[in-house]
Amino acid sequence: MEDEGMSLLFLGAMDTLHLLLYTFGQFYNGSLVDLKGPRVLLSAGLVGAAISVGLFGLLGFMSDLFWYPLLFHLLLTVLWGINGYAQSTGWPASIKALTPWFKDNKGLVMGLWTTSYTIGGILGTVLATYLIKWFNWKTSFIIPAIFAVITGAISYQLLPEDPEKSSPSREHKKNTPAKVSHFQQIKEAFTVSGIVYISFSYFCVKLIRYTLLYWLPYYLSYSLHYDQTTSGLMSTWVEIGGTFGGIFIGYISDYFPGKSVLVAAPCSLVISMGLFFFQGLPNGDNLFMTGGLLFLIGFYTAAPEILLSGVVVQDIAGKENLGSVVGVVNGVGSFGSALQGILVATIAKWSWDYVFYLLIVLSALSFVSLIPPCLWIFNKKVKTT
Repeated sequence: MEDEGMSLLFLGAMDTLHLLLYTFGQFYNGSLVDLKGPRVLLSAGLVGAAISVGLFGLLGFMSDLFWYPLLFHLLLTVLWGINGYAQSTGWPASIKALTPWFKDNKGLVMGLWTTSYTIGGILGTVLATYLIKWFNWKTSFIIPAIFAVITGAISYQLLPEDPEKSSPSREHKKNTPAKVSHFQQIKEAFTVSGIVYISFSYFCVKLIRYTLLYWLPYYLSYSLHYDQTTSGLMSTWVEIGGTFGGIFIGYISDYFPGKSVLVAAPCSLVISMGLFFFQGLPNGDNLFMTGGLLFLIGFYTAAPEILLSGVVVQDIAGKENLGSVVGVVNGVGSFGSALQGILVATIAKWSWDYVFYLLIVLSALSFVSLIPPCLWIFNKKVKTT
């Protein structure tokens, strides 16, 4: 991208617009999936993402045709923002599609399902690396776009509807109010019991996760003085831990049907302890200790992320407004991921220690925010006994 004369400012603007439109899309598409159904929205999102990414790559081949580089850069930025919005259809549509089929082992299913974006991220990085090596950066956008179009078509043809609906499309449209606005659906989603606490907790968790995702390699190199290759490899332990943590904690949550928030809360507390010990690591070559703590942090960071935006939402939301509630929770959380760039860059100017103090406080706040929903569950249990 630097070969095209794009400055760090433009690259940062592209990422910011991408994340902001992704955040907006979570709110809007969460309610839209309740109206249109997951099959239509998921397929449309895949095709929309494919078109924006494909045009992004094709535009790169035409950069010499632009007399004004600023116009070229702005078009790329807009396309990347559109891609963020298109991607926002994936989470609420997928959860809406999965929920009716798995009722007894939701945690394990969600844990297994969410490994898809971890594995997809790894495979996507490998594919892009080799496409850039063999061809150029434009091709690394065009080839995945072709895969996304094919996947969107397959999803539209094969994704089953809710098994409890005898006539999926007709019955759904018949039972859904035709004039319910998206704003009204979002407003109603915020009235669901516990949604504000869960959303704020997820905001904290996602800010932590994306800070590690974007900044950890730099921190390992700058503060712990690992070389660039080692820093990159060590940072993958967070994703590896997250993969195992999502599956294991999801499985454990199935032993608490309707009460998965009781599993999510302690995970947030463990994150703060892991971050505290990691921040205190001395400079040196203790790869085992560094990798172990990063695995632990990733393990317990992915767990509440999966539970709060998936299983817990399924526990508290009704069937008809599930997409809207998922959109609200993930939308608030995604705002945290969009905020981390400016926040971390500003605080790190003073000290990276302050960045980790912030992450520790956020993980503690995530835990505290889940105390009221946990207390409601205990109070209900006392009343029933």
